[in-house]
Amino acid sequence: MKKILLLAGNLLFVCLVNAQVGINTSNPLGTFHIDGAKDNAATPTAAQAANDFIVTSSGNVGAGTINPTTKLHVNSSTSPAFRLVDGTQGVGKVLSSDANGNATWVTDNTSKPTVIATLGPGVTLTQADNPPSSGTPGNGRDTGTSVTIPANSKYIVMCYMLVRINPNAPADGYGWIQTTFTDSPASNTHSADIQGSWFISGAIIPNQIFNMMSGAIVINNTSASPKTYYYRVRIATANNLGNYSIESFGGSVWGENNIIAVGIN
Repeated sequence: MKKILLLAGNLLFVCLVNAQVGINTSNPLGTFHIDGAKDNAATPTAAQAANDFIVTSSGNVGAGTINPTTKLHVNSSTSPAFRLVDGTQGVGKVLSSDANGNATWVTDNTSKPTVIATLGPGVTLTQADNPPSSGTPGNGRDTGTSVTIPANSKYIVMCYMLVRINPNAPADGYGWIQTTFTDSPASNTHSADIQGSWFISGAIIPNQIFNMMSGAIVINNTSASPKTYYYRVRIATANNLGNYSIESFGGSVWGENNIIAVGIN
């Protein structure tokens, strides 16, 4: 009991006189200083400070350093120097914060691999695919092309497609093509996983045989498994094009065709 009282008295004396508390050290270098290995010299070396914990008069906290320069400063010669286990951790995740600075582990979509679509045979569109007389676009056609997005990932899907019309559009002829991604080859409805606009569109230009169509769609696969999305095309408008055909659209026939998906957050 005497030893306890003596220790308490000494601790109180140190607090009152020096306003500093040292554990395993008689020379505390901050308001609160623990020398973990009890190996400090009067001026600790970096190796000696590596096992120290300190709180400075400015409120900075240091682990492995006696000179913390931020509110929390961790210094370690080995990795990892920091560990947060809160149930959201996982392989490949990164630490993210909300507007209030609350941190949690999230999936790092930017580290996801770039995905190249599998180009199918494409599809040839003709007058039979023109919109009905009401002007409402038809159901469209599956191109045989698809892209598979990894599980729990958001991707921007960029499309580059050659539009080859035969014969070339006359001087007063034009058309409008719309493409999207569906959940199955038979579906005519864009996938609910598309965020924002669901069309990538392009024009048939008068007096031209070849046109290029390009654009991007954002797809967010929230499922726990990779998911395949199917590339679909329809004629939205066709005017004075005659007995035309748009040849092998969306497939591997044309070297210009490509669909590339890149992970985003």
